[in-house]
Amino acid sequence: VLVGRPAVIASRIARAGLRLRPGTDVEVVDPEDDARFRDYWTDYRQLMARRGVTPEVAKATIRRSATTLAAMLVRRGDADAMVCGLVGRFDEHLSRVRDVIGLARGTPGFATMNALMLPEHTLFVTDTMVNDEPDAEQLADIARMATEGMRAFGVAPKVAFVSHSMFGASERPSARRVRAATALFRAQH
Repeated sequence: VLVGRPAVIASRIARAGLRLRPGTDVEVVDPEDDARFRDYWTDYRQLMARRGVTPEVAKATIRRSATTLAAMLVRRGDADAMVCGLVGRFDEHLSRVRDVIGLARGTPGFATMNALMLPEHTLFVTDTMVNDEPDAEQLADIARMATEGMRAFGVAPKVAFVSHSMFGASERPSARRVRAATALFRAQH
């Protein structure tokens, strides 16, 4: 599913030299002309009403924010996942995802996972953007969530915690947190 104006999507597909055919290979959700528009904005309005979102603001947000619209697609089951954030501030995208989708039950917080598709393998790097100074428990939880995400992509996880310390040589607080997280993760898995 691609969210955006069909002409813009077609132009970007052509510019990238892709062989995708909108409407055939991929569904296009046009924020300016989709039969589900009313459902999306009314659900969004109901979700955000306590924060002062009026019907007019809800309509405008669904039309203008591809991230919010994509999050509504996921929330309503019209998409399984979403990728966003190529343009704009990360915190703004995360805020919209938090508002619409929220956390999965039992999940302690948000974390990011980026996939680096290299010629010889795919590398997943977690939490480079969300948690400034996670404690050991948060780091272990982030690693657990990343392993679940990797399995969803059909990749067998192999976890490494990265620190500036070499084999425990540093006693800085951040190095101690990473050592504690490693021990905690190993004990739980």
